[in-house]
Amino acid sequence: MRARLAGLGAAVLVCLVALAGEALALQERWRVYLDADFTHTPAVARGIEAGLRAALEHHGAADEIAILTQDHRGNSRRSVDTMRTAASDPLAIAVIGGMQSPPYLTYNADINALGIPVLLPWSSSAPITRSAPTSRNWMFRVAVDDKTAAPYLAGQALGSGCRAPAMVVVDTPWGIGNAVALSREFELAGLPPVGVWRMPQGAGQAVAAGVVQQMSDADCVMLAADSFNAANLLQELARTDRPPRVFSHWGIFGDVDLFEQIRVPLARVDLRILGSCALRDAAIAGDLARVVAEIVQSGGTVPDYGGLPAPHAFFHGFDVATLLIAALDDARKRPGFDSFPAARRAAIRQAFYHLDAPLQGLIKTYKAPFSPFHPHNPDGHEALTGDDLCMSRFDALGRLRPSLRGPEAGAVASAGHE
Repeated sequence: MRARLAGLGAAVLVCLVALAGEALALQERWRVYLDADFTHTPAVARGIEAGLRAALEHHGAADEIAILTQDHRGNSRRSVDTMRTAASDPLAIAVIGGMQSPPYLTYNADINALGIPVLLPWSSSAPITRSAPTSRNWMFRVAVDDKTAAPYLAGQALGSGCRAPAMVVVDTPWGIGNAVALSREFELAGLPPVGVWRMPQGAGQAVAAGVVQQMSDADCVMLAADSFNAANLLQELARTDRPPRVFSHWGIFGDVDLFEQIRVPLARVDLRILGSCALRDAAIAGDLARVVAEIVQSGGTVPDYGGLPAPHAFFHGFDVATLLIAALDDARKRPGFDSFPAARRAAIRQAFYHLDAPLQGLIKTYKAPFSPFHPHNPDGHEALTGDDLCMSRFDALGRLRPSLRGPEAGAVASAGHE
C-alpha cells in the first residue's frame, strides 16, 4: 500500500513539475489573445488559430509568443471581456479577432480605448477600422473589407451577365450593410435589385423557401449570410426549374460541415464565393504542395489548403501573425518597449506603420501595409485592397478552388494536374 502511495505521489509530483514548467514557459512568453467563436463558427476560428500557430513555427517565434484562445460563443459582451482581460495582462501584446463583426462595431470605442493592438483576419464590416480618431485607432485589418467587397462582388455578377439581382442577407448590421452597399452598386449600373430579403439568424427551411418563391424574377443572387441560412437557401434554390447563379460573401463559411449540407444543391446551383487570392496565386504558380509542406507539419502528409473547411481563415491567420512578428521585432528597437505594457503596445502600434521591407505572406507580399488612419486616408488600417480579392468554387470533393476566366483559368487547371 505504501509503495502504491509512493508511486502515486511520485506521479503527482512529476505532473506538478510539468505543469509548473508549462506555466513558467507561458510566463516567459509574450501573449496574443485569439478572441473568436469556437462554438458556432468553428471552421473559421480553428482555421485562424492554425494559421497563427503555423506562422509562429515558420518564423521561429513559437518559443517567444503564446496563443491564448478565448471562445466568446457569439456574444459581443464576452468578446469585450476578453479584450479587457488582454489589456490587463502585462505580457499581452495584441488581440486577434474572429469571424463576427458585431463585437468590433458595437463596442468600437470601448475596445480602442483599451490601447492594445487588435488585428482582424476575418471581420469585414467597413466601419470597424474607420470609426475612431487617428490617435485612438488600434484596429488593423488583414481581411476582406466590405468597402471594396461590394463593388468587387457586383462587378463579378455584372461581368457574368447578371441583370436582375436579388439581395439575400442575414438580418444583422453586417448583412444589412452589405445589402445597402451591393444595392447601390447595381443602381449605379442602372440595374436596381428585384428585391432585398433579410433572413433572421437561425431561420428555418420554411423561411428560405418563402424567400426563393418571392425572387422568381431574379437571374442572380447576391448572398451575405451565415452558413445555416446559406445552406437552407441553396437547398431551396436547387429545387427551382432554373436556379439563378449565386455570388456569396465569405460570411458563408463558419460551419465545418458546410459542404456536406450543400453538396447536393451544388449539382444544380452555380455558387461562387468571395475571398482573397491565395488559392489562385498558389494554383497559378503550381507550388501549392511545396508551400504547405514548408509551413505545416502534419505527420508527414501534405494537407491541401483548399481542403480545409475555411481555407481563407488559415491564410489570413498566417499573414496576421507574420505582420505581428515583424512589428514586434521593429518595436523592440523603439524607446519605451521594455518599460511598461502601455508603452510596449504603443511601440508595436507605431511599428505597424513602418513595415517598409517586403514581407512574404500567403495572400501577398506586404510592403508598408498600414499607414495612420485619417479621414483623408480612410484605408490606412487596411492591409488588402480590391486587387487582392478573388472568387472560388467548391469542387466535387468539397475542396475550394479558384474560380477564374480567361488565360488564368487555364493556368490553374494545369497546375491542378501536376
